Amino acid sequence: MSKNNSEAGVEETLRSVLIITCSSCSVIGACVIIASFLLVRSVRTASRCIVVIMAIADIMVALPALMSEIIFVTNNKSLETVELCKIQSFFTTVGAQVSMIWTAGLAQHMFILVACRKEAVRGGFIILSMMTAGVIAENVYLYCVNILGGSQIVGIKWCWINIKNDPVCHCKTNCNWMLWDGKVLEMAMYLAVFVYYFLLYTKVKHLKNRNDLASSSLVTAIAKTGKIVAIPFVFILVRLWGTLVTLWLIKTGCQRPTSTLFDTLLILMSFFDMSQGWVNFILYFLTTGHEINLTNRLKLVVRSLPYMAKTRRTHCSENSYMTFNESGGRRSSLTVGNTVSSSK
Repeated sequence: MSKNNSEAGVEETLRSVLIITCSSCSVIGACVIIASFLLVRSVRTASRCIVVIMAIADIMVALPALMSEIIFVTNNKSLETVELCKIQSFFTTVGAQVSMIWTAGLAQHMFILVACRKEAVRGGFIILSMMTAGVIAENVYLYCVNILGGSQIVGIKWCWINIKNDPVCHCKTNCNWMLWDGKVLEMAMYLAVFVYYFLLYTKVKHLKNRNDLASSSLVTAIAKTGKIVAIPFVFILVRLWGTLVTLWLIKTGCQRPTSTLFDTLLILMSFFDMSQGWVNFILYFLTTGHEINLTNRLKLVVRSLPYMAKTRRTHCSENSYMTFNESGGRRSSLTVGNTVSSSK
């Protein structure tokens, strides 16, 4: 059943509002996570470093999509006819996959930390970095061969795979790249995150009974708030709708269905795909106690600003001033004490 123009306009407006709102919240939440890592020394652990990498990846997803949607809303056109579409597609695709890789890596890291009682940082970071490099290399190739860049099929104004019409077979080409460039990895990460958090839950429960929980602040905070059970389900919930839309499109040969259910999935994908940043902000920062450390740090900085300004003025007025050397014309610094002794 086809929709009239008013219904299509309402759905498009709703998707735009959801994308702009959720993208903005994700960028803000990710920036707060990064700022806390830079300002608060006590949170500079290996686990928090992984969360920061996830936050950077979430910005790579949300910020380009936000810019694309704003350009579409203000100019009433998408980016698919310009080079900027390929650039946006590259950053959002890489960011989404890197975020999933390091989310699974965080689960693995915390399980090893609890199970082995040591920071298994080096080996885990090398493996995750190699997977990240592989994702970047794959998408650089897709960028160079013009497979990235296009939003003709999905119906959402950020770009992804460039779907083309083949005049020979009268079919869509590049459709399977929607599966290989992200969704296979995504489904593998579903399984990895679920398994590692299940193992972490059983191990933490065993250690808590013996009052022997590992001394990782992030693991302790997650265990105390009961989020070990919630995190894998939230991880899947946030990304599931995009997976369902992609699988549906691949099944139909990238011919967009005219189903109400498909349009509903698009709206859910618009909301959840851009929500990864603020969801991670809630899971790994807002309820772990470190928001208090960041708040105290920011208060300390604000309170010290008048003292810093006063110290700078005193230093400039009492320590030194600049003058020119008569013989060479070069600028030299003379302190007040040196000036007095010279006059004598």
